[in-house]
Amino acid sequence: MVQQVQQSGLVASVSGSTLWRWLHEDAIRPWYHRSWIFPRDPDLAAKAGRLLDLYAREWQGSALKEDEFVISADEKTSIQARRRTHATQNCRPRTPLHVEHEYFRCGAWTYFAALDVHHARIFGRCEAKNGIAPFDRWVEQVMTRPPYNDARRVFWIVDNCSAHRGLNAVAERLLDFQYYWETTARPFEWKFTRQDLTDLLAHTGRPR
Repeated sequence: MVQQVQQSGLVASVSGSTLWRWLHEDAIRPWYHRSWIFPRDPDLAAKAGRLLDLYAREWQGSALKEDEFVISADEKTSIQARRRTHATQNCRPRTPLHVEHEYFRCGAWTYFAALDVHHARIFGRCEAKNGIAPFDRWVEQVMTRPPYNDARRVFWIVDNCSAHRGLNAVAERLLDFQYYWETTARPFEWKFTRQDLTDLLAHTGRPR
């Protein structure tokens, strides 16, 4: 966050402690908010346990080999491309940033993102429509490049979503952020284990 603040030009330099002080003084503090859905699936422990095992590089009681990979993938639908009625006015000394609240809708993109959870590699794709064909193109994009094209096994963790139409400018910004994120990415360290899941379900009174 410090790097992003400095690159945006808001300040020439800032320490991590100063940035956290600013955030804690702000009226909106999203890290204090937690969404929660009470588990209703009686098979939740078994289903979620398989995913947690994969995050821990295990499958059916055996450790994954070096040429086996786990990819967590999802789609973000209806990423809107909006054009402001008037151009944004940059902030100046003693003058805040002025952003026009009215805008025109210019379509939307569906952004597909796949993360190799153990190697901090991300693969993104923007599509105008969702479905079997776009999903296949996305999987092919990943599976035809090393090391996945020669892997023993690649586990994909995915869900479903809808799709919409969009603009090239939005696709470029999404992919630019992907490339920026990857420059500072670190391998994902998953700390929530099967035992944590069992303890949580026991606390909520759900079957384990």
